[in-house]
Amino acid sequence: MHSFIITLLICSITMSILAIMYMAATPFLAKRYSEKGRYYAWLIIIIGLIIPFRPQWNNAIVNVELPMQTITTTEQFSGDTLPLANDAAILIPIENTVIPYASLGISWSWWQVSFAVWLAGMILFVFYQGIRHYRFMKMVHRWSENITDGQVLSIFESLKSEMGITKHICVYICPLVGSPMLIGIFNHKILLPTAELAKDELQFILKHELVHYKRKDLLYKFLVLLATAIHWFNPIVYLSVRAINILCETSCDTEVVNGTDTDTRQMYSEAIVGVVKYQSTLKTALSTNFYGGRKGMKNRISSIMNTSKKRKGVVLLCVLFVMTVSAGFVFASNSGEVAPESIISNLPNMNTLASEHMNVTNPSIEQSNNSVSANYNLGITNETAPLRVNSSAIAFYDEEYLWPFQAMSFTNVGNKPIVGYTTMCLAFDKYGKPLELFWDAWNVSSCGSIGSVGGHNMMVVGISPRSPKSYYHIRQHGIVGNGMEWLEDEDVYVPQDMRDQWVEWLTILPEQTIAHEQGGWSLFYGWNQSTGEHIVAHFMTIVTQVIFDDGTVWINPNVDDWLSNHKGQSINVNTLE
Repeated sequence: MHSFIITLLICSITMSILAIMYMAATPFLAKRYSEKGRYYAWLIIIIGLIIPFRPQWNNAIVNVELPMQTITTTEQFSGDTLPLANDAAILIPIENTVIPYASLGISWSWWQVSFAVWLAGMILFVFYQGIRHYRFMKMVHRWSENITDGQVLSIFESLKSEMGITKHICVYICPLVGSPMLIGIFNHKILLPTAELAKDELQFILKHELVHYKRKDLLYKFLVLLATAIHWFNPIVYLSVRAINILCETSCDTEVVNGTDTDTRQMYSEAIVGVVKYQSTLKTALSTNFYGGRKGMKNRISSIMNTSKKRKGVVLLCVLFVMTVSAGFVFASNSGEVAPESIISNLPNMNTLASEHMNVTNPSIEQSNNSVSANYNLGITNETAPLRVNSSAIAFYDEEYLWPFQAMSFTNVGNKPIVGYTTMCLAFDKYGKPLELFWDAWNVSSCGSIGSVGGHNMMVVGISPRSPKSYYHIRQHGIVGNGMEWLEDEDVYVPQDMRDQWVEWLTILPEQTIAHEQGGWSLFYGWNQSTGEHIVAHFMTIVTQVIFDDGTVWINPNVDDWLSNHKGQSINVNTLE
């Protein structure tokens, strides 16, 4: 949801900039390109507003940083049962922001508030426009009368035949409309005012509305209305709508008078001016309007009288299309996920993803007091890795408190000692649905401590996220690339026996199997401490990089394809049994 809000805002900003540039260039473009070409060029921008998703590049010119705060509450935890935290309303804190489990149902992050406001605004906009259109159509249905004048019908049918229109279109007289208009996206009707119209004026008016029909301008207006509903908060969109409506009429004018002489253009201009005094306030967004208002009338008549040849605007359409599609190259957001194509190249520099919060237990201490139970299925992708993943599952240690962690087991199937390796995993629920998790989150105990399950109070009442939600998690292990390089630094004082013990523990010899059964990566998000239940039921794991003791590095070439095929995709849980 928060990714959608960010994407929507970036789309609104980028398309607004493009719209402003286009409007600013209108005086220049109007001299070279036809009204019809400029009118349809706006359609590219409208579609860009409706479809907010763009291809994005990592090296964008402008990177939009997501806010790093979350809304907190002072409500304290009480009771013996903790709700499952799979719908926690939390984001990324700059500091140690505490999210109490008991308040997860009422704590709203900035993006949830933004989504609620956006959705409410869109619903109100659609409701208002829907009521307005309904009232308009109801009044039209009540007061309209079929035209029975044989001369009018003869002119109308002649124009239809001339323009190649075969579909039946009804023509009505309606006293509620001040100017001719076309209504109905599917069941088209032309409404004429009750004012007396000369034969020549009537011919111009009917042809004008038939041009609207043939170009499917009402469908265009529907798309404009949809874009406005989505971006109701953006004032630039309303300016764009006004510019589109003006171009809709002027481009229609140019088609009506195309190939005519100056006298005919003069008569058509007079017909437009003649309907000025018959305006009505009863309108709907899903209709054409023969008269678009007093403002801009001078430019409209100038356009009608202009007989100079102009370019069709194909180049203009292509330029706007390229600019719309390439908006992701200019703007990008820090969504919290590394782009798949850059994952492998960035792996050696990902120390902070795991090393800051690893819960490492001293291997010299006997751990017989804790019990481990891994009761979930797993999915493993070893490809051709020199390090084999044997298991990857949610497990719990300490029989009383059932703290959750991701337990994994590996075997070195190569012929060289391994001193560092990186894994990537995806999580799924029991139905195989992909999960977006706060993988990197510290627990908050009821005594107020953050990032530790020790102390006099072992109950966990909340989490403090350290990174955004993501479908996948990258974790580094071993000595190299995991913040453990100090073990090989002779300037750092560490007793030699302890240093040797750590190095031995973190190095995987050929054919050796190790298991992260204690002090593994804690995964508090989606956990119910009172029952020991966890939302994660399945993992899919792949080894992305292996570092050997001689300094050589193996990099898995299949990571990008693997991630593209599985990230955010449901799986058949039977394949993971």
